[in-house]
Amino acid sequence: MKYLHRHLERKFLKMNDFFKVIMVTGARQVGKTTMLRHLAREERRTYVSLDNMAARELAKSDPVLFFQTYPPPIIGSAVKPSDNKIL
Repeated sequence: MKYLHRHLERKFLKMNDFFKVIMVTGARQVGKTTMLRHLAREERRTYVSLDNMAARELAKSDPVLFFQTYPPPIIGSAVKPSDNKIL
């Protein structure tokens, strides 16, 4: 399937130079994760989804190993509240 570029990409890349964390929010099924995966490949960043329970648990239990497993710079998706906390 051909990737459809999004207007948000340019803004994301500009903000990426200034901010350590950028949250992309929006309606379900509009292509947020697809865009982030695409940008991770283009920008040579590690993509990690925190929908992956193993990755999420690793981030919570052993942050050092998490960053060894998923070396920065990272683009991540699906950060969801867990026990009233992010991560």
